Amino acid sequence: MFRRLAPTDNFLVLFRFYYIILNKGVGIERNIDDGGYLYSVFAPRMVGYGLVETYQKPDDNLPDVTDIAYKTSALGHKFHSSLDKVILAEKLKELKIKKTAP
Repeated sequence: MFRRLAPTDNFLVLFRFYYIILNKGVGIERNIDDGGYLYSVFAPRMVGYGLVETYQKPDDNLPDVTDIAYKTSALGHKFHSSLDKVILAEKLKELKIKKTAP
């Protein structure tokens, strides 16, 4: 969307990057300067994996209309926590190796 190139990072990196934004909920009006990638491509793909869920959000401008929005699911929170543990373990291992190296 908006003639911007899609990110080239893998989904794990993108999930960690977009995690905080998805926790707040993402509707179509949310502009995070990514050319619409989060709302139109990434979030729907993560719904398929169960890491993100959809919900109905009232439109701010039209009170009788609801829009589809996305937020992190319970499984997404667990997955993110697991990722953090793995990354932390790898960082600690790197620090130990650096510390013992001559």
